Amino acid sequence: MTELYTITSVAGLKEIAGEWAELARRAGGSLFRGPEWLLPWWHEYHRVLAAELRVEIATDGGRLVALAPFYARVGKRRPGLKLKEIRLLGDAGPRPPALDLLVEPGYEEEVGAQLAERLGASADEWDVIDLQPLQEPSRARAFMTNRLGAAGFQVESGEAGTSRRLALTVPGAEASAALPDARVRRYTDEVGSLRKGMAALRRLTRLEWADREEQSPLADPESQALLEHVTLELGRAGRARFARLDDADNEAIAAALVIDDGDRAVVLASAIDPQQPGAAARLLEAEAREAASRGRLSSTW
Repeated sequence: MTELYTITSVAGLKEIAGEWAELARRAGGSLFRGPEWLLPWWHEYHRVLAAELRVEIATDGGRLVALAPFYARVGKRRPGLKLKEIRLLGDAGPRPPALDLLVEPGYEEEVGAQLAERLGASADEWDVIDLQPLQEPSRARAFMTNRLGAAGFQVESGEAGTSRRLALTVPGAEASAALPDARVRRYTDEVGSLRKGMAALRRLTRLEWADREEQSPLADPESQALLEHVTLELGRAGRARFARLDDADNEAIAAALVIDDGDRAVVLASAIDPQQPGAAARLLEAEAREAASRGRLSSTW
């Protein structure tokens, strides 16, 4: 029989960080659902979001078997309408393809039912549960949302926005032929080298989004601080790298931040020169091949 507890402080999360990381490995091996990503994310974003931690954990005989990385905030849905929301840690700024409840296999139904009961009993504390972006269907989330839906609650859930998800796959041959003089440059574990990669990514992000009405998800200071912290930490361990595609004049026309997460290579952030539409395909083709040479599967952003 599992027991459910609520953690509302960073100190409480740090106390279980080791167990949390181990649970992430048992439940699918995702860096982005563990403390290495979500604790730095919280440090950078909780103030600007005016967010409060509401992380639900489940234990069985004292062993951590589930963690629902929720936070609460008041959000504006339209002018004059403010709603109390429950959301997922990691859903602002650079959004990786792995946000979800973290549940050890075999506990999905029990934990999903317990979360639904807990959330239903505290319905006066929230107006909407907004679980986005999500990578794929999960059994625990399905059990939770189905029970809340049957009880008459509004639960918003869905896949991660496709505009923010980018496949790291090998495209057709025509992409390679589009830029015959371009070459790929990579920055790996050296701090100064990684900072050069970040500078190229920031410059290209400004170019790519210059004519758009909305702001790039990589432009705000919280996003930049988060990416720098995580990149340097993982880069020292050989798990982060920047790749950039240079034109014939050695100017960067595409850049991507690639994170190794277990056996996957995840493109966490990318940007291109809008005047070079073929650059993204060329760079991602090269990175897919490079990931394969390191025994990594290509993944998504």
